[in-house]
Amino acid sequence: MNGTVLQEFTLLFIDLAMGVGIGFLFDCYRILRRVLRPGWLVTQVADFFFWICCAILAFRVFFVVTGGEVNFYNLLIIPAGAVIYLKFASIALQWPLLVLFLQLCRLLAWIMSIFRHAVWLLWQIVVLPFRALWWLVRTCLQLAVLLLRILWLPENMLLRWLWRLLREVWRHFGWWLHGLLRRLLHRT
Repeated sequence: MNGTVLQEFTLLFIDLAMGVGIGFLFDCYRILRRVLRPGWLVTQVADFFFWICCAILAFRVFFVVTGGEVNFYNLLIIPAGAVIYLKFASIALQWPLLVLFLQLCRLLAWIMSIFRHAVWLLWQIVVLPFRALWWLVRTCLQLAVLLLRILWLPENMLLRWLWRLLREVWRHFGWWLHGLLRRLLHRT
């Protein structure tokens, strides 16, 4: 066999394998979409990015294998490989892939639960000394306020007594002033 023909057969099998791989990735994507159940818009955007990633992957393989040369039959063989996978292997692999993704989701949920508990525990370890310190400061402040109230009690009582006395003096002064003005005004 000529080197060019061998290279073309190798490229043919690489294209076929790439098509099978894209079919497998599409199967995984379908099952993942079935498990997660995203909305319509998220599905459309994810579909777009899935096919963009597949195109980038295909052209990256073409660039590595052939130096960027792409023939028309290469573009036909990739979908043929995907169809072969979807027709023959997809049915047998869907259930195991679904179970695998569900187990991965459970594992991820378990890991997230452990992570959440670890963060909570770390938060308690970090915050607990500050809680104790806050309790100590709050208790000291309450005790200080209580002592100030006790110490202020005599002054408070004295000030209240002085205020009442001042009001009485002011009221008597007002009566005296009122009487004086009335006498002065009636003399005229």
